[in-house]
Amino acid sequence: MPDTMHIIRWQSSPPTDPIIKTYLKDIQLLRDQHITHELGLKASFHNLLDKAARRRGWTLVAELSTSSGGKRVVPDGTVRDEFRLAHGWWETKPVTDGPDPTQTA
Repeated sequence: MPDTMHIIRWQSSPPTDPIIKTYLKDIQLLRDQHITHELGLKASFHNLLDKAARRRGWTLVAELSTSSGGKRVVPDGTVRDEFRLAHGWWETKPVTDGPDPTQTA
């Protein structure tokens, strides 16, 4: 499940924004089918980000290659404005029940 589900869960009241409601409904339908792998959930989150970006007049571009630290990276999505300036990147990470073994304290 995308990491954002952890952000959404902590809220004390259900979200009322229609795009969030649609996303949560889509995710629940996938959960009911026991879909938990990245590619199975990716489209729902892509749709959420795309709708949110459009509200600001921005564009979500899937799989746009860029560089970071001299290395080529291809995030799942990049949110850009009309000047092609990036305002955010999205990379799906699997969620596990335990701590991420690749992270150090």
